[in-house]
Amino acid sequence: REHKLEGDDLRAFLLALSGVHASASKESFGILMEYLTSFGGDAAAIKRDASAPKVAKRAVSELLATPDHFKCDFADAVAAIAGVDSSLGKVNSLMQLLVKGDVKEAKKFCAGAGKSTLKELGVTEEQCIDKVRLLALAAIGVESQKRQGGEVSYSDVRTSLEIGEGEVEPWLIKAIGLKILEGRMDQLHQVFKVQKVVHQTFSNLEWDSLKDRLSGMHSSMCDVQTKLKTRK
Repeated sequence: REHKLEGDDLRAFLLALSGVHASASKESFGILMEYLTSFGGDAAAIKRDASAPKVAKRAVSELLATPDHFKCDFADAVAAIAGVDSSLGKVNSLMQLLVKGDVKEAKKFCAGAGKSTLKELGVTEEQCIDKVRLLALAAIGVESQKRQGGEVSYSDVRTSLEIGEGEVEPWLIKAIGLKILEGRMDQLHQVFKVQKVVHQTFSNLEWDSLKDRLSGMHSSMCDVQTKLKTRK
C-alpha cells in the first residue's frame, strides 16, 4: 500500500526523520531541503509550523559546516520564513550572500552584525568565507559556459574570491577536489578551461531520487507500525 504525504503531514514526517541524523550528512541535508521547499512560499503554512525557523537554521548551518554541501534550493524558503518570523532576518541575509557568492559582502557580514549569527549557527567565519568563495567559483564557472571557450581568467578568480595571486590555483584545485568544477588549468595563459560545473540547485533527477528514498523510508516505517499493532 502506497502512503502519500503532503503539506503539514509531510513536514511532520520529515522533521521526525531529520531527528534520526544526529550529525550533518548528505541524507539529513536532503531531508531538511525537502522540508523547507515543501512550503512553496505558503505564508499560512509557515505561520502554523513552529519548527520552520529551527529547520531553516539547521539547514544553513549544515550548508556552511559541511565541505561538500553546495545546494541552495531552499534559499527562497528561508526568505519566506524570515518574512513571517523576523528573528530569522540575519540568517536569511547570510543565505542570500551564499547564493550570490558575494565574498566582499560576506566578509563585512562576518566582521560585523553577523558575528552573533555565526555563533548561533555553530560555524566559524573561516567556514563561512570558504563556502562563499567556493560558491563564487561555481557561479564564475556557470557564467564561463555561456561564453565561447568556457575559460575563466586567473585575474577574475582572484578578484571575485578576494585572494592573492598565489592562491588562485590552490582554490581551483580545492574546487576540483570537491567536484564543484571540472576542467584544466592553463598556467601559461593564466586561465582555467571549464568543462563542467556543479549547479547550486538540485536537478530533477536528484529530486526524484531523494523523494523515492523518502517514500521508501515512510512506507517501511508504516509497515513496521502495522506489524507492531497486529502483535498487540
